[in-house]
Amino acid sequence: FEDTPWGETEYTQFNSNIDKIGARLGENKFDMYKYAEFYCSQDVRILRESYNIFRSGFKTDFKIDVLNFISISSLANEVFRQNVYIPNQKLYKLGGHVRHFCSKAVYGGRCMCAYNKKWHTHANICDYDAVSLYPSAMARLWTVEGKPKVIEDNQLNMDFLSNQTAYIVEIKINKVNKHYPFPLIVQKINGLNLNDDNLTEPVIMIVDNIYLEDLINFQGIEFELIKGYYWDGKKDFRIQQEIKKIFEKRVEYKKQKNPLQQLYKLIMNSCYGKTIEKPVDKDLVYVKGKENIEKYIKKNYNAITEIIPIKDSEITAVKQVVPIDQHFNFSLLGIQVLSMSKRIMNEVMCLAYDIGCRIYYQDTDSMHIVKEDLERLERAFEEKYHRPLKGTSLGQFHTDFASFTGREDVQHAIESIFLMKKMYIDKLLMSDGSVEFMFRGKGLTTNSILALAHERYNDDLMALYEDLFNGNQLTFDLTKGQPCFRMNKDFTVLNINNFQRKIKTKYQEGNDDEYFN
Repeated sequence: FEDTPWGETEYTQFNSNIDKIGARLGENKFDMYKYAEFYCSQDVRILRESYNIFRSGFKTDFKIDVLNFISISSLANEVFRQNVYIPNQKLYKLGGHVRHFCSKAVYGGRCMCAYNKKWHTHANICDYDAVSLYPSAMARLWTVEGKPKVIEDNQLNMDFLSNQTAYIVEIKINKVNKHYPFPLIVQKINGLNLNDDNLTEPVIMIVDNIYLEDLINFQGIEFELIKGYYWDGKKDFRIQQEIKKIFEKRVEYKKQKNPLQQLYKLIMNSCYGKTIEKPVDKDLVYVKGKENIEKYIKKNYNAITEIIPIKDSEITAVKQVVPIDQHFNFSLLGIQVLSMSKRIMNEVMCLAYDIGCRIYYQDTDSMHIVKEDLERLERAFEEKYHRPLKGTSLGQFHTDFASFTGREDVQHAIESIFLMKKMYIDKLLMSDGSVEFMFRGKGLTTNSILALAHERYNDDLMALYEDLFNGNQLTFDLTKGQPCFRMNKDFTVLNINNFQRKIKTKYQEGNDDEYFN
């Protein structure tokens, strides 16, 4: 009764396994508990051995014991703390009002359909991915020495700011002189951040020097400087050597087909995260026993916001305020990593538009681009920036449908429907003439999409997405094919038997003939 029915190979393997561990009870029976115990022991053994190899490798490569850290991001941060932050005694963390102001310059990766419209195309499409986008950004960056200084009124001009090492400023954008399908300008529309360069009124943004330079160079904005901070210390470039060292270690493991390469990928993508970590302003404390909880409340009543008795337990959860006056982070570095990663994408995507290449969708570090345009784009990029665009090194791009399908013989997509952020489907052509599908559904599970396609569309995924494209509302059941749970307020767990989500696209349909207008 397996989800994927067993064939002869699976039965042969299973029979061999139960014989090896002495779990056979006659010709057609086996000891299920003995088999389960062996299976669990194997899981734990393999996990332990894998962990020990990772720990040993990390000690050798970075002189850090992973036992002292509870997450990949904290471990990655320690690599940078020891090799980038500590060696330079003139790097400062930010706290208080300065950190709060700078945090508003944090913009996540751009993820959208061209012109914020929905598209249905039969063009040949490639998924063109940046190689390790955030590490690539760090490989072009530096840390900045010294403390931030307030920009005085007489310094609120580009003549002054362009001579500083770094700055973060609040600007008012009054006019945009060049428009793109994937704009750099972020507006707050209906409570959500949206990349949109059509201004009905001036737009306020807080940006660092890299982001502002791109707004000027790519979109030709006219703007006013309002306020901000600047840094005039020296640049320290050791971050570039450190990220390249980690990248090269991953490449080495990848050539060996060593799964540790995935952990190094995580480390590269996580090492900037702690630099823009938000302060924790609430915390849960667990107190056991009636007498102890009464004492705890008397001592901490001024910080407590909620008291939650845990069901069928002597333990009480106490939610309380945590002071954030001691929270400091390297905001400037994290902000500039995000801005430089956008610059890497902007250099490619803005040039593509300028020379008439068609891109339909972007998701942070990748774009869906017409296949026939790629060679022309790669030539134009090398002519403009004097470095090759295509490749597997930091800062380069490569086609990457294969990572989704697990097959290396993907040719390209022959039909695609892009509905909105993280909601699209590609019909992929394989070298043997067969087709497979790459699809996404924000807020949905893969099983819920497949289940609805089976029930209503005779397993035709393209028909399902086309129905959404035509503006019809569809209801997906997220309990299909997998268990669903909800954590209650009293920390009990509830099994959910029915969890429905309704999806309807509201975007205007894109028109190929108007793409470059």
